[in-house]
Amino acid sequence: MIRFELQNDELFFDVLKNFQDKFADSLASTPDFINVLNETSGKDFNEFFEHWYYGEGYPIYSISYKQNENEMEVTALQTTSMSAVTPFFKMNMPYKLFFNDGTDSTIILQQESNTMTFTLPITKNVDSIQVDP
Repeated sequence: MIRFELQNDELFFDVLKNFQDKFADSLASTPDFINVLNETSGKDFNEFFEHWYYGEGYPIYSISYKQNENEMEVTALQTTSMSAVTPFFKMNMPYKLFFNDGTDSTIILQQESNTMTFTLPITKNVDSIQVDP
């Protein structure tokens, strides 16, 4: 998940190397790893760990979409299996678009709240969408 969230393999492996270098021959905790991850990536993964590591359950998606000539509107509703404990999982979510001409394309959208509506430029007719291919 961290590798996917970073969308940068070199940076992901830099995080692992920095963590290994810093804590070689010693003990490290989850907060230690989070600190190295945040420092190396320049991003804040605290909320990510609150959801994915300390939280419980998993996200469940329901999507709908409508399309006109030049754009498509995708509405993504996220609920969770353990909403009392973890009501939301902030994450990058991939969607595979299948077009009427037999081609496909995968896009990644950032889910920042339980309900998100994205407007995407599009030139082909979408036949179906697969969530998290």
